[in-house]
Amino acid sequence: MNRFLGATEQAQQAQSAAATVDPGHHYTYGVEALATGANATVTQQFQILNNNFEADFLVSQSTGKFKAQIKIGDRYLSNIPIHSDNHFGTAQAPLPLLAPLKLVKNAVVQVSITDLSGAQNDIRLGFIGRELS
Repeated sequence: MNRFLGATEQAQQAQSAAATVDPGHHYTYGVEALATGANATVTQQFQILNNNFEADFLVSQSTGKFKAQIKIGDRYLSNIPIHSDNHFGTAQAPLPLLAPLKLVKNAVVQVSITDLSGAQNDIRLGFIGRELS
């Protein structure tokens, strides 16, 4: 039997629904603590684990400037390493990608980082998006 809900009943249903919100398939792949020496280059990789993944944002946190080049499988995402200010956002202002970066399950993502600060540089990267089922 259908009936119209009053404002109080609608508010109660909205509160109940908000309390049971499923965060969906939100996921972040992190590249943790790439410690570079002064002007050194380091390379680290990670693998897409459980499901296909779409990244919507790139973020970084570092103690100095750096440049980075990202490679997925045999494909580079840029022709040269890109300065961190142009390639990554921050937690407060993530860099939105123009189109989602689609990564298939078991894909290997390689990140090469070169320090530009002339000192020890601790770098953390995040690929923020969602797993696809």
